[in-house]
Amino acid sequence: SALEEQGLTIRDMKSSFRVDVPTQYWIGTTSMKTPHTMLEEILPIWRRLREARGPIYKGRILKYVGPLDVQRIWEKLLEEYLAVIGECGKDVCAHRSRLQRLFDLHGPTRERAERTWNRARMAEEDVLERRVARLERSGRHRETLCMAAEDRLQHHILRIERRERASMASEEKRQRALARAGARALDRDRRALAAADREARRWQRQGETMERDAARCLTRVRRLLAWWSKCAHRKGRRESRREAKARARTALQAERAAAQAARE
Repeated sequence: SALEEQGLTIRDMKSSFRVDVPTQYWIGTTSMKTPHTMLEEILPIWRRLREARGPIYKGRILKYVGPLDVQRIWEKLLEEYLAVIGECGKDVCAHRSRLQRLFDLHGPTRERAERTWNRARMAEEDVLERRVARLERSGRHRETLCMAAEDRLQHHILRIERRERASMASEEKRQRALARAGARALDRDRRALAAADREARRWQRQGETMERDAARCLTRVRRLLAWWSKCAHRKGRRESRREAKARARTALQAERAAAQAARE
């Protein structure tokens, strides 16, 4: 490198660095800053604070994590930051008091953000519940229609059976009463049986049509549920990609800063 060609190191240049941790949501200021120190000493501090802080999101943090997770991040970050301050020889109690005072002053802003987050989540849950209830009502209605169709079909079958029995009894009576009218009665009975058979086939076809309609309705409901699952999966993947990009940008910025400092 250029420093090696000149026989120098970063320590010979007496450059100092510090870490700025974004904490605007918790204390209202842009960032918490560490004391200035050498590069080989600041890198472990940067890694510790980055691990404690976690991903840095674009926009409001409550768009990506809940209030409880945000509170845990703050507690972990505060403890790690105070540990770094103590290792650098600074007054930990003074820094803790200052940060607690800023945290308390910024409390109303956080509470408003949390109320907004709660309202948004409740609205989303209400929309989802209404959609589920609508699907359930639609399913119950289709089931009721199918059951009613089956009842009507059974009723018609019973009517046909009763009609056939009455027709057969009448035919037997006519055969016993009039031998010569037997042929005509037999023809009428055959026509009645043919009509009954056509009626039965017609109702059977209607029942099959209703069963196919019910199967299509069930398939549509399953597709809708699969679509919702796929949307949730895509949303998770988009959030993962955003987090990966944010981490990559942070790492790139850190590398650029290190490279800039090395050139200086």
